[in-house]
Amino acid sequence: MQLGDKMDLASYLLKPIQRMSKYALLLKDLIKTCGEVQEQELAYLRAAEQMVCFQLRHGNDLLAMDAIRNCDVNLKEQGQLMRQDEFCISLGRRKYQRHVFLFEDLILFSKPKRVEGALDVYLYKRSFKGRTSPGGLPQWVWLNVVSRVGCTRERQEKALWSPVPCACLTNEDMLSCPWMAEIGLTENSGESGLCFEIWFRRWKSRDTYILQASSPEAKQAWTSDITRILWEQAARNKGQSPHSPSIWYPISSGACEKSPREQMGLP
Repeated sequence: MQLGDKMDLASYLLKPIQRMSKYALLLKDLIKTCGEVQEQELAYLRAAEQMVCFQLRHGNDLLAMDAIRNCDVNLKEQGQLMRQDEFCISLGRRKYQRHVFLFEDLILFSKPKRVEGALDVYLYKRSFKGRTSPGGLPQWVWLNVVSRVGCTRERQEKALWSPVPCACLTNEDMLSCPWMAEIGLTENSGESGLCFEIWFRRWKSRDTYILQASSPEAKQAWTSDITRILWEQAARNKGQSPHSPSIWYPISSGACEKSPREQMGLP
């Protein structure tokens, strides 16, 4: 029997990623209806929800990664794709809408292109390696005994700066030193609570990327992941393993008139 429908059967079937979304919604509803007294059942449902949400996000990440076009970088060599999301990005006086991909060893900026009736594609714009400097650590650094910010040359306030051998640097001291990473992060920018900064050691301060996230939760997730990546790279450069990644930050946030680059004596 023929129905004379122009669309084939596959067009009416849910794709795997769509079925996962249905499972996630079902688990949310079950958690809402499950009483607090049913502790074991509630724990099982929450664990299942976390697993489904992780798989859903991972599937969406892979689909988005496959949609990158005109990219001359081998993305398979950049480590795991940690996050991907759309941001309003300010660079100097210019503003862009960019889809950003965060890999373990790379930050990639792309321009989203809407395709009617199909998945979006992302046109590659540029990318930056997020690795520590190949030169490694110097033998000695100048360390501010008050703010604990490292410097490779003596400052004018000699009373506040002391020479310290790198072998004696604490983990926190090590992460404040500008040579530890090519990419720097400032967790808070502006007053909206949605913006953070990514800057590059060899660039001028006006070339700082300001990324505006869609929500405070999205911003927190991105800054946490970037912080952890920078810490792990710095720890590998020093030959140590991280102990509590959540408490170490490459650049401390706060209301300071000077940019992080200026605070650390970078041009």
